[in-house]
Amino acid sequence: MNKSAKQSYIIGLIIMAAWAVIMLTAVHFFFLSAAGWAGLIFGILSFLIGFTSRYLWEAGSQQGRAMTEVNALPTVLNYGYLVISIIANTVFCLTDRLFLDVKFPIILNIILIAIMLVARVGMESYRGNTEKNIERATDKVMDTNVVKRKIQDLLLDAQDPEVKGALQKVRDTVNYSSTTLKAGSEERIDQMLQQLSLAQEAMANGDKAAALADIREAEKTWRRASL
Repeated sequence: MNKSAKQSYIIGLIIMAAWAVIMLTAVHFFFLSAAGWAGLIFGILSFLIGFTSRYLWEAGSQQGRAMTEVNALPTVLNYGYLVISIIANTVFCLTDRLFLDVKFPIILNIILIAIMLVARVGMESYRGNTEKNIERATDKVMDTNVVKRKIQDLLLDAQDPEVKGALQKVRDTVNYSSTTLKAGSEERIDQMLQQLSLAQEAMANGDKAAALADIREAEKTWRRASL
């Protein structure tokens, strides 16, 4: 936890304590009804739930632009929950005599907490899916870069104009096709790299026909792997 995060939690605790003191000062605790006590207790609990939710989210958060946008969601959720809960429980404390039945404050707070928890679970699932998508996209970009480097190495080794032309065609196909690969394309990429390696061996052995055949097969494999 960094320094700014610690400061924000300390400020939050101060606000929580100040709110509780104000509630107890405005209506002396000896005269609080059961509904007023329920409002006071659930008001303090809402602060603690907000702090805990934020801490758990930050503990598992990742960096990056996409994850920064995702990580902004719990902030909105926490503030929304806190504002609604504190307003409701302030009303329960200050006008506690209007709520003769303690069930109403309790039921309302339980509903708010349930909504908070369901939304929190949904956000956690959304974050997990986003992290997986980012990881998959990163892996696919890395696979594409490996292929590009392999083709560039072959172009440096190529002496025959026809072989070089075939390699340039594959390079252009890779460069101008979608950088997004199909799901399960890892095997295709491995197959393409093997075909390019075979082409490299054929070039080293002076077997032009075999080199061209392997290069063309590599291009077909790429087309099957890319979207």
